[in-house]
Amino acid sequence: MTEPLDQPPIFSSTGDRGTSVRPDDRLYHNADSFYDDSADVIELFMSLKAMAAQMSEPISRVVFRGIVSQRTVNDLRQSSLGNYLEVAMSLLPFNQPDYLVYLAQNSPTRQPLLPISTMVQMTQSYTAVAQPNPNNLDLTITSDITADGQTRLFELWAPTFGQSAAEIAGLAKRLEAQRLGNPAERSVWFSGIRLGSLLVSAAMAERISLVGREGELDLVESTEWCTDSHYARKGLMTHNLRSLHAQIPKCFSGSSSGPLIYAECNFMSRSDRVGYRSGMRIPERRYAPQILSQNVTVNDGHKPAGLRDFTFMYLPPSSGQEVQQ
Repeated sequence: MTEPLDQPPIFSSTGDRGTSVRPDDRLYHNADSFYDDSADVIELFMSLKAMAAQMSEPISRVVFRGIVSQRTVNDLRQSSLGNYLEVAMSLLPFNQPDYLVYLAQNSPTRQPLLPISTMVQMTQSYTAVAQPNPNNLDLTITSDITADGQTRLFELWAPTFGQSAAEIAGLAKRLEAQRLGNPAERSVWFSGIRLGSLLVSAAMAERISLVGREGELDLVESTEWCTDSHYARKGLMTHNLRSLHAQIPKCFSGSSSGPLIYAECNFMSRSDRVGYRSGMRIPERRYAPQILSQNVTVNDGHKPAGLRDFTFMYLPPSSGQEVQQ
């Protein structure tokens, strides 16, 4: 799927297929092939490491993300790259017999804030907590970004995620253009909550298609979750994510295998708990911890500041929920 050439650039959480240098000193490869042989994945990953070592700019994290066969997952786990498997998710719920995997190697200076085993243990189960009912509030859900909303969105997102006003304006224009286009070609979604006229909660989603055994699988990352701190703990983001995630399948009505809606949840702020309440789940940890170690920087207000570890979550296909607008 390609974007119109005259479309303004926006920040991207998913990136494009192929190899690119991404923020926070990462060399990232979104696979443009399906892999049925671990030797091919190992060869590619070693070439990425060699490329990183030769670059003039510092690279402290190398990542491969792609779709591979179960045999390849088994072989990778037994190989020299076994300790680099961060995510390995079965795609059977999406009518494919294979696995989505993340392989990543960090430099020795890029260490997780807690041991991976501790984070796995702390995300094994979730205690049911009564949530406030946001429907009791004077709220409105919006799926577009108005002119005044751009200023407010900058106030919400820029301090935490670092977006510029120009990038937010580009996102607003892209959303507007895609609403008028073919839903099957849509690549970004947005959901915001207003209390009265004030935008207090925002989230977006971005699409990338990876190559599977029998064609492409559409992945949609749910990201940039942010609620004004003055309105925290009111159940707004849970409500917002349900609204966001309900928008997405409508654009894939003719697809038999997707989309796979997923999120990389900041462990330090425990955004995985919000993901869980919205219906998301952590994949089975048979092959990998489902933890992305020291992936990107989030200015979440916690100490120490800097890079964060993330829990990988996905939305089971049966969990889509309609939200009254």
